[in-house]
Order: sequence, then structure tokens, then C-alpha cells
Amino acid sequence: MARKNWWADALPAQLALMMNVLAKIDGHQAALGLTNMQVAKIQELCATFIAVYNYTELSRETAGALIEWRNDYFYRPGGGGPAAPPAFGVFSAPGNSVAGCVNEFKEQRDMVVNIPNVPVAILEDLMFVGEEQSGLIPANVKPSVKVTSAATGYLGSVVVSDREGANSWEVWVLDKGAAAWRMIGTYEGKSADIAFAPTTPGDPYQFQLRIQLRKENANYGQPSDAVTVTTNP
Repeated sequence: MARKNWWADALPAQLALMMNVLAKIDGHQAALGLTNMQVAKIQELCATFIAVYNYTELSRETAGALIEWRNDYFYRPGGGGPAAPPAFGVFSAPGNSVAGCVNEFKEQRDMVVNIPNVPVAILEDLMFVGEEQSGLIPANVKPSVKVTSAATGYLGSVVVSDREGANSWEVWVLDKGAAAWRMIGTYEGKSADIAFAPTTPGDPYQFQLRIQLRKENANYGQPSDAVTVTTNP
């Protein structure tokens, strides 16, 4: 049975996964045959993600309080002594933290998933596999696409939804007046910012765009409906 993508798009869901793995990975060490160093590495990556996430959210809250402090300073009725501005905390990085922790975490997850005869129940407990999707027919999967054009630069932000476990997606365009579609690139994740080469430089560029999902180096499901896109110089 098909499963949803194990790595969620939303940051809060990613945080929940990291907290879950941090709490449970050592309990599955023996069954997975992991070394102490491997378990410690996974825990360090989880702790780094959690620390960075929490610091960012705390700073966001402090920024909101700073706006309130500014407005109080500017407009408080009756005057009086001003309050001190809220202070941003100092980030304390966990031991052995590294930039790119999500990329390394995904590598560690792939290592665990590919352990011979790894119990599916353990992968589910660690949230290393997505939830099962009942009734999903791969041949009928059809992505949704939204394109937002930038004001200048022939740039567009392409967001692809309903990917249903696809590994990547191709962008196909049909130029105005052309007879054949052409593929301009392959992308991963939920979205990508793309520069579209105009037919006539200096003029607005209008074309049709559609998405073809890819999974395991093969087309997956049906192409999306075509959308009309106009980008500007």
C-alpha cells in the first residue's frame, strides 16, 4: 500500500518528527544494530534542529513584543517612564551541531530504512515512513500547480501540491504559438523559484506550464492541468 511522504512540508510537523526520534532512537538501537556513535549522531542532529527551531520561534515572539514596545514608546497616553526593550536571547548551539542538519538527518534516516530486514513497526514508530494511503492508485495521481510571477526578471515561483510521494517533478512549458511542449528542468520539494527564458527578450513572456511528477526515475501519475503564466522583464 502506498504511503505519504515521511518528511512533512510544514515546520511544526518536522519538529514533531525530530522530537519523536530524539526520544525513541536509543530504545531501538539494539533492534536496528546501530552503534553508539550512530545513535549519538542522530540525536545530535535532532537536538540541533529543535534548538534552531525553538530559538527562531522565540525570536519571532520577541520581535512581536518589540513592536509593542515601540508603539508604547511612540503613543502611550499620558507619557511616563519608558519600559526597557525586550531582549533577544543568545543562541546556544548543541554540541557537535552542524549547518545542513536536515540534509544529514535525511541521510541517517535513509541508512536506517535500508538496514536489511528492518522491522516496519520500528520505522513507523520513528516516523521514518509516512502513513499508509488507502485507495491511492499511482496511475491516477495528478498534481496541482500554482505559479506566482515576480514583478521583474522573468521569474516565477512554482508550488506543486498533491505530489503523493513523488521524488521530483518536471516543468514543461508550451510557448505561445508553439506546437510542442518542452521540458525546462527537474526540481524537488514543494516549490522552486524558476527563471523562464523569454522568446523575445525585453517583452512580457506568456506561456503554458504543466507539471509531470517523477518517482524512482520514471513518470508518476498524470500531468497537471496546464496554467497560463506571464512573466515580465
